[in-house]
Amino acid sequence: MLSALGGSGFIALAGCASGGGGGGDAPTDSETGTGSSTPTGTPTATAAPDQITLDYWTLFAGGDGATMKEIVDTFNEENSNIQIRRQRIPWDQYYTKLYTSLSGGNPPDMCICHLSRIKRFGEAFEPLTDTLDESSYYSTSYGEGVVAGDLRSAPLDILGTGTYYNKGIFEEAGLDPEQTMGSWSEFKEKIDTVVSETDKMGYDPGGALHGNRVYYPWLRQMGNVILEETDNGWEMGFDNEDGLKVLQTVNDMRANWEWFPKDTAVAFEQFQNNGTAALNNGTWTYNAYKELDLEWGFMKAPPAPGMGLDENKTWSNSHSIAVPTSKNRSKEKTDAAKQAAKTITQDYGLLWGTSAGHIPNAVQARESQELREAPVWNKTMETWFEMLENDEFMYVPRTRKNGQYHQAIYDPVTAVRTGNMEPQQALDKIKQNLNSVWK
Repeated sequence: MLSALGGSGFIALAGCASGGGGGGDAPTDSETGTGSSTPTGTPTATAAPDQITLDYWTLFAGGDGATMKEIVDTFNEENSNIQIRRQRIPWDQYYTKLYTSLSGGNPPDMCICHLSRIKRFGEAFEPLTDTLDESSYYSTSYGEGVVAGDLRSAPLDILGTGTYYNKGIFEEAGLDPEQTMGSWSEFKEKIDTVVSETDKMGYDPGGALHGNRVYYPWLRQMGNVILEETDNGWEMGFDNEDGLKVLQTVNDMRANWEWFPKDTAVAFEQFQNNGTAALNNGTWTYNAYKELDLEWGFMKAPPAPGMGLDENKTWSNSHSIAVPTSKNRSKEKTDAAKQAAKTITQDYGLLWGTSAGHIPNAVQARESQELREAPVWNKTMETWFEMLENDEFMYVPRTRKNGQYHQAIYDPVTAVRTGNMEPQQALDKIKQNLNSVWK
């Protein structure tokens, strides 16, 4: 059954762009903007009588959009009997339009779906269990795509967040830009040094949902869950001293340590202008930063306050390709769409990694020597792979009310960040908000 979502869920989508968000429940820098909702990647040759044309909806723009266009164009060149017609839907309209198309019985043949949203849409997608073998993908992502006992979407990538930093600012502060930061105390000491020895901003985890991509892993590293499932829905999993410690740290980073300003957008904008030493951002950032005229580096996200890297975690999600169920589509066309989803995620996963900077989900791409020889490897990918090997990626709970529960958490966190709410008050408010989501 396709689950309905109240207005607050989609309002939350449109409001999450500040703070460099991306990767699932907020648009990335390359996914914001108006974009085009007209079909692109249309087959250039006249369709043969036995040729199958598949309509494929995506939300990628910017560098990600250019890479997906290249993938689709290559697919069309190599498959004369199946052609893909790619249509880019602007991010802030995408899931609303997808829901409308599914509930109205006129969906695309293929579509992008974040695995964080699969619980809501999954039962409206064709099962792919007989088409895709689990051994060909990152097993955690494969499991996240299972709904009602069947895989419902082909994992394209593995998304994560880490710390992007300006090497020049670290040098200006007298720090070794090639020395990674291990424990929380080491991380704090270095960022404090930047703030005291330069006129630059220190470190910004980001606002709204994007900031929670730092705070959720901290809570998990401390031994908590974000949500606990109950008979009546879900309830808060960190109404304790750990939750309070995280919120106090959010307050301290701005009010006491002066790492970032109240405005969640300033530090992210200034990173590109040599004004911010370090910030939290995701796999998608490589595509945006690779042409920047500054020396930047990448390292793991900071561990939870007071802890080391031995149990480190990072937020994760995945883009995936689904085949919506449609009674108006022939079995032949549905089978072609399933094979196309398999081909894009497996055969073109390498291009998605080397060009867009996302971690390829398919095993054949992740094991490729070509990936290790690409520029992305030394910049970010080698560190992402180390995190994969250490089992540091964590997917947040999949529910039918993702937008609502994320906002129930990040609104009070943002209020702490801006000095409008005390940590204990925010912790109580989060509990109240989450209870309201599933009342």
